[in-house]
Amino acid sequence: MTTKNVNFGLRRYCQMAVIVSFLILAVVGNLYSQSGSSEPVNITIETSGSAGPAKQDAARFIIPETAEAIIANARALATAQNKNIFIVFHASWCGWCHKMDTAMNDRSIKKYFDDSYVIRHLVVMESKDKKGLENPGALELMKKFSDESSGIPFWLVYDKSGNKLYDSRAVDPDGKSGSNVGCPASVKEVDHFITVLKGSSKISEEGLTKIRQRFRKIETGL
Repeated sequence: MTTKNVNFGLRRYCQMAVIVSFLILAVVGNLYSQSGSSEPVNITIETSGSAGPAKQDAARFIIPETAEAIIANARALATAQNKNIFIVFHASWCGWCHKMDTAMNDRSIKKYFDDSYVIRHLVVMESKDKKGLENPGALELMKKFSDESSGIPFWLVYDKSGNKLYDSRAVDPDGKSGSNVGCPASVKEVDHFITVLKGSSKISEEGLTKIRQRFRKIETGL
């Protein structure tokens, strides 16, 4: 192949790459505007033709939704359903995060949370090989209320207008926010959790009792 032919092929390949890039941006923008969850946006693009390495090649992109977009969608849903918003900051490696999700989704108490909150998860502090799963802007949002050293899960409750009502920091005797309770398990941690639920929902006393029992089970095993 001559130099002329090589240059022509490279130009054609670059032109196709630019076109594909614009298509990705357009598709992602549309998906962001329509998506109602915090799950990553999965895009598969297939190209065909005779542009060298691009022939019948498939590219897969996993683009997490931004924290801002997730919360904006949650606010819209919360307004329509007259609920508050429960945000959980978590990571795939976090065992306590999984314990909290398992408890909240337990059949005995799941309905109380679903009826009272629009629940969303934001991925932060992932391991190096999974940094691509993090929701852009999520860590910055968490740092407004707690630093990384406080650990995860870290959670907070917004009203439907986007005003913060509570977070997972226990309140000290002097009224100041203390340490992050994370996944409530001990008596003190669960007490704080129940206080937050009482103040931000209409869950019945019976429901709160069931929630207390389920979360205490994490520590006691009973």
